[in-house]
Amino acid sequence: MDGVDDYPYDSGIRLRLTIDNEQLLRIVIDILMKAGIPMNLAQRIQVETAIDAAIAQLGEVFIVVDALPAVGLPGKIYLVSEGSNFSQWIWHAGAFKRKGSADVSLVGYFHEGNLVPITNQEIDAMLASLV
Repeated sequence: MDGVDDYPYDSGIRLRLTIDNEQLLRIVIDILMKAGIPMNLAQRIQVETAIDAAIAQLGEVFIVVDALPAVGLPGKIYLVSEGSNFSQWIWHAGAFKRKGSADVSLVGYFHEGNLVPITNQEIDAMLASLV
């Protein structure tokens, strides 16, 4: 199995998953300032616009599937269900490569079994209290 570092889109994906736009903007501006490159407001707006455009091009990174398709999309991580686990696959060099698994624990999360049905009369009473 190849290491994550072998995947050419990995650094962009990791960036998309772990850093929001504002954090990324602060990092870029900090690097430029430390390098002695002052930024005025117009330049800051240009940097922010470029970061937003780059992140928008990535779109959704994860695709949850029951089975891997015949051909994958570059820059996407396919999650295939294995019970409470998901195996992670990427499409690289014309083939899928397994990159690991993601154990998903839903303990403590609200789920459908916690829902209690309510009547139309209860809904009407709630709406009437808003008026």
